[in-house]
Amino acid sequence: MSSMQPPVVTFPFPQSARPFEPAPEMLALARQAPVLRVLLPGGASGWMVTGFEQVREVLVDPRFSRALAASPDREKRGLEIVIARSLLGLDPPEHTRLRKLVAGTFTARRMHQLAPQVAAIVDELIDRLIAGPRPADLATAFIQPLPVRVICQMLGVPPGDQGRFRAWAEAIIGDWDRDAAEIEAALSAMRGYLEELIAVKRAAPQDDLMSALIAMRPRRPSVRG
Repeated sequence: MSSMQPPVVTFPFPQSARPFEPAPEMLALARQAPVLRVLLPGGASGWMVTGFEQVREVLVDPRFSRALAASPDREKRGLEIVIARSLLGLDPPEHTRLRKLVAGTFTARRMHQLAPQVAAIVDELIDRLIAGPRPADLATAFIQPLPVRVICQMLGVPPGDQGRFRAWAEAIIGDWDRDAAEIEAALSAMRGYLEELIAVKRAAPQDDLMSALIAMRPRRPSVRG
């Protein structure tokens, strides 16, 4: 076996011509080795982990810290900005506490009720795909809108608002080179919308995930000075 170490590669890679597809350079490097050292913007270095077993180890081994990766002193790009402010940027025990709170709403009954709704969304997207122009773009017409539509269905986002919700989501989970100000604007808009939706669901609960989460965490009493 050769004792030569893989070269340090520069990240981010060129953007793929097709949305949500890995860049060809990344795929080639993943075939070269499951773990590679990368040079990040700003001069910092890190590791690109693509092998199944190696990725699983990073996700489950407590020696790897999500909170440290999301620390305020680290420059953040793309999805890192979102992760730093979400459940994905926390370590146990806080991550465990919040995950249990959310998991408690994913009951078997709720998932069973959601199945026909998801099937209806899939049928609608497929019908549009069949009726659309050729060649069809499977990513744009089906793969990208499906998860957002399902999430909106789970949260109880009205159909008329789902277009805006999808636009915010696409900006938030955009590529590494996306302008941070654009991501911040989308985060702010989505947060403002969700705060309004929470107020609506709190006043008139429905059979959706948002209402269930609200019921599990009652509103705190206001403190007056």
